[in-house]
Amino acid sequence: MHTELRAVREERGRLRCELVDARAEVADYRE
Repeated sequence: MHTELRAVREERGRLRCELVDARAEVADYRE
């Protein structure tokens, strides 16, 4: 149970990092 929670948390963190990267790319593209 504990390991599952940790996996979900890691997955969420990874998705957030990807979202931030995508936003940074869009910001760079606009300038």
